[in-house]
Amino acid sequence: MRRRLTDIIAPNVKNISFCILLSFFLWHDIFWPQKLEAMVANISGNGKSPLFLFIEQTLPVDSLGGRIAGLALYLLLCFMVMYLNEVFSFIRVSTILPSLFCLILGGVLLRPHFFSPGIIVALLVLSALFFSFKLLTKENPKYAFNVALLLSVASLFSFSCIWFLVIFWLFTYSSRVFSLRILLASLLGALTPWVYAVIGFYGDGALLLEYVQQSFQPFSVHFSFSIPEIIYLIFIGCLTLLSLFYFLLRRSQENIRPRREFSYIILFFLLALFFILFSFSDSYMLFWLLIVFGSYLLGYYFSLENNRFSRTLLALYFAGSILLFLFD
Repeated sequence: MRRRLTDIIAPNVKNISFCILLSFFLWHDIFWPQKLEAMVANISGNGKSPLFLFIEQTLPVDSLGGRIAGLALYLLLCFMVMYLNEVFSFIRVSTILPSLFCLILGGVLLRPHFFSPGIIVALLVLSALFFSFKLLTKENPKYAFNVALLLSVASLFSFSCIWFLVIFWLFTYSSRVFSLRILLASLLGALTPWVYAVIGFYGDGALLLEYVQQSFQPFSVHFSFSIPEIIYLIFIGCLTLLSLFYFLLRRSQENIRPRREFSYIILFFLLALFFILFSFSDSYMLFWLLIVFGSYLLGYYFSLENNRFSRTLLALYFAGSILLFLFD
């Protein structure tokens, strides 16, 4: 049965094609006229990134071009979720489940579908994760520079992402690759985008300063969910806790490097969850990030555990996702 499960979740042409078709089905509303609605009911203050406001002038989020761009980034994000595990194997089997979870959660929860800065943030942070893992295999400061550069660019969309740099330093320290060269390279990478941001906004430091100040305001966002969405989120939360507990139980059985890599992912997930729970002004942009790292947690459990209980939970998850998509 284990071998049959491996065949079912393998990232082959058949499974990837199914995921692409499913994504088009979930995002079919991009061609429908609709009002720009969001799960954010109100935001105290502006809370929006000056960089994204600048991009929005060229590509409005509610335009057809913006929606198509959102779909393209969504597909790229789901592909990167799968690709990362294919390269580094922090989940011990080759699996498409994390991408499938990311695809369904993003398609079902974050409706209606528009060009979202959250997808850009998730892509940048995932790319930073890639170079973090490369640093373990090749202790070259250029990878630390790339990680900090990507996280810093992400912070121009959602300033909370700059705190992921602290987790990166902890990760390098626990992995015994931290050094003065790594620290200096990462500091240089973190400063570079902000220097260009100041120059790009013609030295208007007040605009960027206001953006940073508002990013430190907790409880400034009110999230609006329907009752079915709340029930669905509670169920997903329970599955995520189960997956986290499962990883902790099996942690000693994993090889050192995959264990460190997956623990790194969990820390990113917990930090993103912290900002969302305390409703910081940019936390609504971190939902895609929470979905991505939550998908890895769910993918870990359901890719490795194949029994009646896990199959029942997976069936309930798919059934709940279908019901929420069709009737909410």
